[in-house]
Amino acid sequence: MLYLIIATVITTLMTIFVALDSDGLAENVVRTNWINVICMSLCIVATVYSRYLLNRQKIRESIDVFIISLTIGLSLQCYFNGGIGEAPIVAAPFIIVLTGYIASIWFMLKITIGICCGLIALYVFGVLGVKPPDINVNDPIETFLRFDQLVYCLIVMLLSYQTTKIFVNDYGGILSKLTEDQNKLDYIANHDKLTGLPNRYACEKHFDKFSNAHSRNNGLSHLLLFIDIDNFKNINTRFGHSGGDIALSTVARRLDIVFASDNATVSRIGGDEFIVMLSIVADGISNKLQQAMDYLARPLTIFDETEYVTCSMGVVEVKHEHSSFKEEYLKADLAMNRAKKTGKNRFCRFDQSITDSAFKTIAIGAGLHEALEKDQFVLFYQAQVDLVSGKVIGAEALIRWQKDGQLIPPNDFIPIAEKNGSIMPITEWVISQSCQDCAKWHKLGFDDLTISINIPSMMLAKGGLPELIKAACLHSKLDPKFLEIELTESVLLENGSKINSQLNELRKMGVSLAIDDFGTGYSNLGYLSQLNVQKLKVDKCFVTGLLESPHNQAIIQAVVHIASSFGMKTVIEGVEEQSIVPTLQHLDCTIGQGYLWSKPVCFNDFMTFVSVQKSHNSVELGLVTA
Repeated sequence: MLYLIIATVITTLMTIFVALDSDGLAENVVRTNWINVICMSLCIVATVYSRYLLNRQKIRESIDVFIISLTIGLSLQCYFNGGIGEAPIVAAPFIIVLTGYIASIWFMLKITIGICCGLIALYVFGVLGVKPPDINVNDPIETFLRFDQLVYCLIVMLLSYQTTKIFVNDYGGILSKLTEDQNKLDYIANHDKLTGLPNRYACEKHFDKFSNAHSRNNGLSHLLLFIDIDNFKNINTRFGHSGGDIALSTVARRLDIVFASDNATVSRIGGDEFIVMLSIVADGISNKLQQAMDYLARPLTIFDETEYVTCSMGVVEVKHEHSSFKEEYLKADLAMNRAKKTGKNRFCRFDQSITDSAFKTIAIGAGLHEALEKDQFVLFYQAQVDLVSGKVIGAEALIRWQKDGQLIPPNDFIPIAEKNGSIMPITEWVISQSCQDCAKWHKLGFDDLTISINIPSMMLAKGGLPELIKAACLHSKLDPKFLEIELTESVLLENGSKINSQLNELRKMGVSLAIDDFGTGYSNLGYLSQLNVQKLKVDKCFVTGLLESPHNQAIIQAVVHIASSFGMKTVIEGVEEQSIVPTLQHLDCTIGQGYLWSKPVCFNDFMTFVSVQKSHNSVELGLVTA
């Protein structure tokens, strides 16, 4: 359009220049030139107005004005310049073709008819004896258009129209097919194949509009919800991936239904994770979210079987117009993880404490990978005492992390280590270091002390534990009979058949087995009869308030009875008061462990404690060292 305007202006300026150079021309020629200047100027005005309409997004009106002005301008040129010359005969078909391309077939037909009518009018003028205005002695044109010229021009116009129509129709069909294919590709690129919901890419694009709406909708809270199906792996395990797809589709449909009245956008961003963006009145947030949780928790049918599927939801309020999707998504993800950790089937709103906890977890996870290389781990030992003789018979090895001058307790980093896989090399280090320290005790004269080590389930699942312990004992020259490994009930129940051979091999080596926190889980006496276990450790939760709780006394008595029936000893954890020792002795408990005797202490302090105990030949009060 701009190029056509420029060309029109240049043509007009040339016409004006010719009009000004009128010396030697006849009066009627000069008059005609000035009429041409006026016509061309009107064409420029029409073209500029067309451009104005185009800027106002009035595309159809702009095209109509532009084409009609060109057609009228051409007709006037034919009249005032003696009929059809080289330029008009080329320009007319060009206008028809241009109309077909930028307008429509129907409008092109109108323009073609108009041009043909103009040509017929010129011929009629000649028949009626009307002479061309620019006739002069030097250019003796007697008529506008001869009959043969008329026929020729009409044929050219009709051919131009018909050819353009055929091409435009074919091109339009191709363009429609391309547009349809492009729309299909766009849909595939922006939607999840299974659920039909917008995918992550489309979700991120929509978030920009969603966050900018914050300033336009005063009084509404703009929420981003991160929803994850609880225990989705169990559904895939039970029903296969086809059953999992049914569950995903059902959850997607329910999300669409429950948030339909809130003009929400529901997206599936991958796996069993969904994002919902909605604007809602602040007072109605809690009710709406609880309504959504209740609706999602309804039973569903998978392959004619009823299944109960619940979800955990993280909620973050988008408060800034220029918030990034990545930032808000991370917040909602952290809140969702908090919901899972605190019971699942619930929603959790984001607050800063979640971020602080997450950053702490990330920092710990990153530091764990280099903690071994920097020799930052240290073992502390808590004494185990014979409740009858008061003699220290061994100790439990408890790992600590020395980082930046502080001791990080195992509860802060062991769960993280289990998730990122660093628990494996850490456990190998604990086994090796424990065997070396126990061997040192023996060299120092305490040759009857045992060492107890906690073994995580991942180490047993990996396999090769007997070979690892055998190598550690050979390297430290420690007899395996002084080594005891502690396992939780859950490990034995979940992996009993898989670890049975490893435990039997360890027993053949002389390594003792102990069940930690016995009674706190789903205790199963079956594995006690199958595995050669030597000790049951009673959790400290049964020891707290023991004198005032007949219920806890009954539980400890029952555990002691079970242990004695299988020829085992019992280790009572969390003993902190001397007053409960007689009760434990009365209940026939064999070994005690707790602050009454000693906190977990480093190697040297443990040696000091044992030395004092040996010199007094008994332990009545605890030597508590920091």
